Amino acid sequence: MLRTLAGGRLSEVAGGLATLRAADPLLADIAAADASARLATAELTDLRELHQRVEREAPDRPLLRWWLLAILGERAFLDTDLGVIPLAVQALPELPDEPFATLPVLYVRGRLRRIASAVYLIAPSPDGVTEHLRLRDAAVADFLRGGLTAEVALTRGLSAAIHAISTWDDVLEDLEIVRDARALLDDAEESVWLPVLDQLHALVALAAGDLDEADLAITAVEQRRGLHPVFGAVADVGRAEIDLVVGGGTDTAVKAVLTALDRLRASHPQMLGLHQLRIANVLADLGRTDEARAVGLAGLAWPPTNTMMAVTGALLRVRLGVLDGVTRDADAALVLLEQLAGPGHVRRAGAVALRMARDYARVGASDAAATLRRWGLDRMPDERRRTTWERVWAGPLDAGPAPAPAPTPEGATITVRVMVPVLEVARAGTAIALRSMPAKLLLALLVAHPEPLHVEQAVDLLWPDAPPEVGRPRLNTVVHRLRSALDLDAGALRRVGDVLLLDPAGWEVDLLRFRTAPADAIGEVTGNLCHVQFPYDDLLVEQRHVLDAQIASARRSDA
Repeated sequence: MLRTLAGGRLSEVAGGLATLRAADPLLADIAAADASARLATAELTDLRELHQRVEREAPDRPLLRWWLLAILGERAFLDTDLGVIPLAVQALPELPDEPFATLPVLYVRGRLRRIASAVYLIAPSPDGVTEHLRLRDAAVADFLRGGLTAEVALTRGLSAAIHAISTWDDVLEDLEIVRDARALLDDAEESVWLPVLDQLHALVALAAGDLDEADLAITAVEQRRGLHPVFGAVADVGRAEIDLVVGGGTDTAVKAVLTALDRLRASHPQMLGLHQLRIANVLADLGRTDEARAVGLAGLAWPPTNTMMAVTGALLRVRLGVLDGVTRDADAALVLLEQLAGPGHVRRAGAVALRMARDYARVGASDAAATLRRWGLDRMPDERRRTTWERVWAGPLDAGPAPAPAPTPEGATITVRVMVPVLEVARAGTAIALRSMPAKLLLALLVAHPEPLHVEQAVDLLWPDAPPEVGRPRLNTVVHRLRSALDLDAGALRRVGDVLLLDPAGWEVDLLRFRTAPADAIGEVTGNLCHVQFPYDDLLVEQRHVLDAQIASARRSDA
């Protein structure tokens, strides 16, 4: 039963409950509550009543109480009810320590540690990041010892997403962990924690300016909007934010994002303030000062849940004051930025400084703008490790709103060589190192395939043993990584229905040159579809047989 729950196969739980209930009614009720909580159908009031029942009926069975506290803590986390979560965290010292390695103890203790680790970032303390990492690693160790691989992936993914949102200093590394965790969790489709992870993933990607990645994560949330009202509402806000940025702040896009915020207010008001502050800052970036003020003041009316949110709200007030012409010096901003730049937040503070420098520049306060820009750049990582928005905000100051993240710069030609032993990719003459082997193989396959590539063909080639429900989401991740590595816009590499389309317009591709003029291009042919790197991949082998004859013919003509 525990492995079924931990694996997310919640529809299978009901089949075992009847037998379990006959032997142990209380245990069966807790297992049923766990399955319901993971489907977001359990109410906190019902879980509290069950907790009281356990204390009355089974005071000598502490593991049942710990298990129920883990369920309560996770359900409260989903509802952002921070008042309930400490009940779960306080149970941790009561649990048996490391020598006890039975599966029930590992399962329950790992879940309690996971919730406790999140609390240290949601409500940060001076040692918050250290304690978060310690508890996260302890939770992962519990799940690994219990062989609960889905719980391991979920713990790592949630930790990385919350860490990125809360601290930001390692955002690109955190995003990579989230992607990997999400790919491993695709066969646990019934669990509510998948859309929770997708929702957090989308928030991090939006804040980083990676709109393609955010779009993929939002699409995944939308597919499970029926599990809980918050998923559809948050997905609508994220989708509207993407349209707002891409459209440059048009009236239609502004109206859509305001409507989405209204829907979030109706379904999940606890989350509204955080999203209002975020959207207000985006509206300010786009020069929509009146709307930024209205949304921002509404967000500021919510009590801040932690110090970081309070300082972020105060910085938004300064931004609005600058854009209204009330504030022209950088003193107040610098005081708040120093407060923000605590442990783990230095990079975030630097990014906010760069963002605000553009506000001062737009109203002609050039000295204050230059001061904030210097302060921000001093706290930024090197350019290769910056997010899309950080690169935009670090650009030259001008009098206009921040532009949307740009695709590949004009003139930066992408060169792909597949008629060689090993794939070669470059942009403007500089080699691009693709870290993911599936991404390398997919690019070679897309370039080599004369027709649009069917999704099932790609999945079968990349993961021949994976079922479709696992392979398709993995393919989405690989497409995103390839698009990001090559700095492509969404139209250049996209999935349309059941096919993948690559538009290599403006690219230099040796295979295309060879197919167009074999005699002219034969001199640069030193291999056949990366034959050393991908010798046994069926779809490439088929194309190689065709090309072998063409290569031989071209060499005879060249002789």
